[in-house]
Amino acid sequence: MVYNKHTADGAPPKGRGFVDRQALPERLRREGVPKQLYDFRRRKDDVYVLSEEGGKWLVFYLERGSRYDLKSFDKEEGACEDFYNRLHESHQFLIDHHLIDKYDRMPSAERKTGKTPWRWRRVNSYRVTKYDPKFRIDGIYTADEWTSIFDVGQTFSGREFTMREYEITEQNYINFILKTLSACGIEHLTICQLENYGRLRWRDGQRLDAAGVQAFARDCLREKVWGKLQAKHFFVHFGYDYYMYVGCTLDGGEIKKIAEENCLFCENMPSPYL
Repeated sequence: MVYNKHTADGAPPKGRGFVDRQALPERLRREGVPKQLYDFRRRKDDVYVLSEEGGKWLVFYLERGSRYDLKSFDKEEGACEDFYNRLHESHQFLIDHHLIDKYDRMPSAERKTGKTPWRWRRVNSYRVTKYDPKFRIDGIYTADEWTSIFDVGQTFSGREFTMREYEITEQNYINFILKTLSACGIEHLTICQLENYGRLRWRDGQRLDAAGVQAFARDCLREKVWGKLQAKHFFVHFGYDYYMYVGCTLDGGEIKKIAEENCLFCENMPSPYL
């Protein structure tokens, strides 16, 4: 698969002065870091985790029960600082790209009208997949299902997985993106942070219309290329194992309806690729 692991774009902030894990929750709360981004007990999926195991302090990203970007520390303070820096970068990205709720900072005169101007609308983040949440236990998906186009021809739950079945699900994902774009009134998306392993026609910063979005999404789902699709108040990120993350101004009811129409499941979840 094409993986896009967490990488810091610049030098992490220093001198945070952490002593132990006990100081972190309150600090994160004061700074407004969403609780959905992290966990200390590994009870949630798609989060940054800080834990002590075998005399070592570990920091990693947990997705579908697997650990990514794992770092090991001898001292608690070093692990706490690394954990904080990762969360700080993700949170700052949310702020910089208008992907957090700004309602509390809306001018009081606008708040009193009861109408939310476009520039203050909340951007919600969702995880959209073919995976039924009822089969997820303690953050681990337990059903025997395919996770990649390269699984075509293999057997899952006693049935051979065919190319036709794959194409139906792939088109459901693409239709979901296009319908969500339409519902948000967005006509174009831009490719960001492109990883073009197949040397295809895509380029970083390329602006795509609906047809282009469909073609690029198909290449990402088939693991020929990786990249983010973004616009103001909107993003699409393609994750591991046929996971997809979408950020938009639609509320949960609206976007879940679009997901159901395309035989997909939608859950409130911050994207790990912010």
